[in-house]
Amino acid sequence: MKLRNRLLIAFLTITIIPIILSVTLVVVFAKLQLGAIDKTYGISGMTVESLSNSTEVLARLAEKPFHELRKTVKERPGHMEDATYLKEFNQKLKERKTYLLVRKEDTIIFIGTESDESEHVLNQLPAYGAADTSFEKVIYFSGEAQSLVRQIDFQYPDGKEGSAFVVTDISNMIPEIEQFFVDMLFSIVIVLIFSACLLVVWIYRGVMGPLKKMRAATENIKEGNLDFELCPEADDELGQLCMDLEDMRKRLKSNAEEKVVFDRENKELISNISHDLKTPVTAIKGYAEGIMDGVADTPEKMERYLRDFQDTQYFASRYFNHGSVFYIGRNLDYAMGLEGSLKLKEISYIHSEAYASGELKHGTISLVEDNTLVIGVLTQSNLYEKTISNMAECKARGAYLMGLTCYGHYSIEDTADFTVYIPKTAPCFTGLLAIVPLQLLGYYTSVARGLDVDKPRNLAKSVTVE
Repeated sequence: MKLRNRLLIAFLTITIIPIILSVTLVVVFAKLQLGAIDKTYGISGMTVESLSNSTEVLARLAEKPFHELRKTVKERPGHMEDATYLKEFNQKLKERKTYLLVRKEDTIIFIGTESDESEHVLNQLPAYGAADTSFEKVIYFSGEAQSLVRQIDFQYPDGKEGSAFVVTDISNMIPEIEQFFVDMLFSIVIVLIFSACLLVVWIYRGVMGPLKKMRAATENIKEGNLDFELCPEADDELGQLCMDLEDMRKRLKSNAEEKVVFDRENKELISNISHDLKTPVTAIKGYAEGIMDGVADTPEKMERYLRDFQDTQYFASRYFNHGSVFYIGRNLDYAMGLEGSLKLKEISYIHSEAYASGELKHGTISLVEDNTLVIGVLTQSNLYEKTISNMAECKARGAYLMGLTCYGHYSIEDTADFTVYIPKTAPCFTGLLAIVPLQLLGYYTSVARGLDVDKPRNLAKSVTVE
């Protein structure tokens, strides 16, 4: 799941779920409290909305006692002077946060609460016959009184006027409503905590799972273990990161395998050189004779070598305007090609690359076209025929070939368009001779292009910073 969608769901979860659960809990607790109020106070017909209006609930607390008092006043008005009856009736009212006041003429003969509490109410009591005495008509005393008052007017047996007042204190809520709001507050807190925990667990599992996998993968890579596979769990941002990490692992593994192959080939090369160095004395003597034969110790040899060098100068003067030059060779010849290519591009600014001729078919040969200059280095007798075959493939695609080989390999002229020869010598020293004409080719090409050979552009003869 996309991280954006995950955050959107998280937002909806933290808003919608608490609302739904809170509304459900409001209804459940309201029903419970309504049942408790009905059982305790005998108030029926109340709804959930009634709980939000504490004044309405308090007003209905005195409903049943009020009707009972009105019946008593009508049938037995003399009871309104009976202190015992008035105390018993007032006790019932106290259970409903209500008390009784009785007035005869202008004198208060019964107060059902502390005088301090009733003082503000007594100052506002209406006169006899001044108020509607039906239950639905309630007098509200504001200010410090904060009471709901219902009035019943009657006449005592002696003909004097009397009034009974049922007073409900509305400054405080009944315990059931207080408990309802406490329960609701507590429940909403629980709902929010539950929703937050649920959301945290969901996001944690969705994020930490891929992160743990990637951490394990990085630990394996750090330890050099690349033989594993990192599979993404989902097509999201973290999944894409896992795929990128998996691609990196594959490339590292490929590079490591290539390095192993390279090291093995180097070991084989060193082993071959060591083998050559350990050959019998007769072979060493033959190598020495070959070296001595290649040294320009006579005027004839010197003239022939210099003539070959002049041929290199002539070749450079003809082909100094080629846009690209490719060097090919195998084994040590490939290394010579790398050096020759470097010198050519370094001082003549011609694009030049060296390739292992055995790898031409893997893509490099696609760069060869008509009049492309290809220089083949063939100084190793055991690889001579293979390199000749690679040069023929280049020529078939229109390339112009230059060959660099040892004296005696004259069959190269059947394939190459121009050939430079070097003296035969021991295989381990051939590179020392082969590099001379390759460097001279770069030198003469640079001169032919009118460049300053001693001051190549953008190159430093010493490195002072890393």
